[in-house]
Amino acid sequence: MGDSRISAGMHSPLDVIGGRMLGTAVVVYNLNRPENAQLKQDAYARAQGWLIRQTGAETVDGLYAAAHAAPVHEDRFADPAANLAYVARRTSYGFEPVSDTAAPVVVPKGAEVLLETRLPYLSAEQRRVVLKTTAFAAGYPVMDDAEGFGRLDYIRAADGYAAFDGDVTVSMDGALGGFNARDTWRNDIAGKGMFTKQGSGSPGSGRRQQLFGRHGDRGGEPDRE
Repeated sequence: MGDSRISAGMHSPLDVIGGRMLGTAVVVYNLNRPENAQLKQDAYARAQGWLIRQTGAETVDGLYAAAHAAPVHEDRFADPAANLAYVARRTSYGFEPVSDTAAPVVVPKGAEVLLETRLPYLSAEQRRVVLKTTAFAAGYPVMDDAEGFGRLDYIRAADGYAAFDGDVTVSMDGALGGFNARDTWRNDIAGKGMFTKQGSGSPGSGRRQQLFGRHGDRGGEPDRE
């Protein structure tokens, strides 16, 4: 939609970037309101139930399998590299950095709620670290807001950590199903921290040479697919 508005001459790319940031801030605010806690859980359960019925999956695990079953020619979102490329072209719409590109990342207050259902086995603080390690570079016009919304990269964050700046312990209960049972981290993982997995779930990694090379498993085997 943002692209269409730009092509039609109705908005500039900076308008679209600003709208993305404002929209994210509104979502984060509302998902964190205490009075919305039950509503949020109910909405998630209803969405899962509807998707299960529509796909004939019967269970959460079945829905997970169905969501990853279609080949690229049937599902345009099935190619992770293509998804990253799609977002990269729209991050700054070709604008060059105008200030320090190495400025520290600021994760907005409460922004970890955005990963609550995508990375359910991580703590709130761990989700904040994921957002920090996957953030866009600094220095681009408009995107360097004080709160940090402009630098949030949801696509990379959905693929897990991009750095272990310290030791990381993840506990996954496979009995809960879905991402708790099996997940895939696709980001390159920098840093020197040690990774320890606890529980019966499997945090697989598309960058397994990095993750498994410093893996301290405590229950279950890492997903090597």
